[in-house]
Amino acid sequence: MGISVKTQPASEPVSLADIKSHVVAFGSDDDDLLTSYIEAARSSAEVYLNRALITQTLELTLDHFPAVINLPRCPVQSVTSITYTDVDGVSQTFTDFQVDVSGSAMAKIKPAYGYSWPDIRPEFGSVVVEYVAGYGDADDVPASIVHAIKLIVGSFYAHRENELVGVSAADLPLNAQWLLNPYRLIQI
Repeated sequence: MGISVKTQPASEPVSLADIKSHVVAFGSDDDDLLTSYIEAARSSAEVYLNRALITQTLELTLDHFPAVINLPRCPVQSVTSITYTDVDGVSQTFTDFQVDVSGSAMAKIKPAYGYSWPDIRPEFGSVVVEYVAGYGDADDVPASIVHAIKLIVGSFYAHRENELVGVSAADLPLNAQWLLNPYRLIQI
């Protein structure tokens, strides 16, 4: 199973101006660096949360049809398509499915009543689900997630080197984790 971003978000949940104010950066010398930190912080937060923050198109690749397909990176707005490779090696589209996007948990897909998943060729990546996920635009992202991204960028900016004494560079800052944890989805 693999997930990839097919269409990147059109914007970030935090603006460059907000980050410059947060990290107290003057001038434009560090604008490119801070912009890359914002994108990295958003991406890290999305992986940690198992959520998409800003509307984006995602592609989930599976080796087979499970009984129920769980879509990572909620909130899911819509399922665009489900394609598969049939037993003859021909790409097909499956349209007889239902989607449950209720609640804040992962969206689920299963065949519509009276239908079943089609037979597929037993090979890697034979099922592809394309869908749109995210809260919407920057104004729709919960405030505590936005603040956590600011804290992550601040940590990146203050600690630009890979080696830190007494701190693990692999972890998100603890205060950012505290802000993100209420929104974190653990995939079972």
